[in-house]
Amino acid sequence: MESSTLTPVVIVAALIIAGLASWALLLLLRLNRASKARQDPAPGHDNRARHQAKMSIVVLARGALSKQVDTTEAAIRIATLLDYLDDGNRPRQRYAGVFHLSEATAHIPRLERWQELDKSEKRKYRRQMQELESQQRQQMRETLERLITDFS
Repeated sequence: MESSTLTPVVIVAALIIAGLASWALLLLLRLNRASKARQDPAPGHDNRARHQAKMSIVVLARGALSKQVDTTEAAIRIATLLDYLDDGNRPRQRYAGVFHLSEATAHIPRLERWQELDKSEKRKYRRQMQELESQQRQQMRETLERLITDFS
């Protein structure tokens, strides 16, 4: 090939390579940015989620105190939310009533498994829950009131 025909081919090849390299670099930067975003969520996002969890705790605690929500159900949900919010302040000690009732009923089927139970099994488990709730009534009342005070 003559050098006059080789020069445009080399230039076109160099432009294609430069374009592909630029595109690869752009994709690499996007991937890096997306990876960082997954690792470090926006500060406002975490604060909103924590605020929502705290408000949910207050609603559940008030509902349990006013008998609008089953105490055991509230304890299970609140314990889960407190575990989510745990930032080293040891909520398990401060809100022991909630965790104790939640753990004491951990053997009882939940969600879909509860729906699959027959009526006699449900009655048996409801009696167990009522018995546990009555044994811990005062401790639960104090814990629920403390939750409302702490998270309101």
